[in-house]
Amino acid sequence: MSKLPDFLPMGAATGIGSLPHTDPQAALQLIAQMWPEVPFWPHLPRLGIREQMIEQALGACWRFFVPCEIGYGYRLKPGQRQVCMDELSRGVAVLDEHAATGFFAFEHAIKAGIFQHARALKGQLVGPMTLACQLFDGEEAFVFNEYSLTVVSRYITRLALWQMQRLQQWKIPVMCFLDEPCLALLARDPFQHIAGQVSSQYFGVT
Repeated sequence: MSKLPDFLPMGAATGIGSLPHTDPQAALQLIAQMWPEVPFWPHLPRLGIREQMIEQALGACWRFFVPCEIGYGYRLKPGQRQVCMDELSRGVAVLDEHAATGFFAFEHAIKAGIFQHARALKGQLVGPMTLACQLFDGEEAFVFNEYSLTVVSRYITRLALWQMQRLQQWKIPVMCFLDEPCLALLARDPFQHIAGQVSSQYFGVT
């Protein structure tokens, strides 16, 4: 197995991922112009709700949830907990062409030679804690249930690996960023007591 070349950033810039475009080709042209050395696939949330960070990551599992009536996030449909956990645990973890338009457009752009100066490729994905904070079983967020948090974390790991394996076909280094705004909540109640569980998802779970 051939080893990928080492990636030394040396001041090379990349983007966080989300862009305000609704045309993926326009987004890709901007990326090629502004971030030619470490291009990323454009996350395009303005295209529709399925393209937003949480909905995009849920993929096929989106069908098990309905929007919460009050506040934010998604609530499991009645009677769907076990089938949802099974799908997250053992189902295929992939990005959907109808929910991640920018990712598949990015692949086509690489094949077309738009990113000839790329020294690395970057992907991105919502982090497990942030996703688990947005999903509810009744009144309880997944993040407060150790089993649910572990299932979500392993699902996100598989989804990140799928993304990276797809991009590795071009034989240059690939990185994947996890977007975790909810990590900031661990410093306050009622999240402080789960800080150890959340940390284990990054540093101890296999």
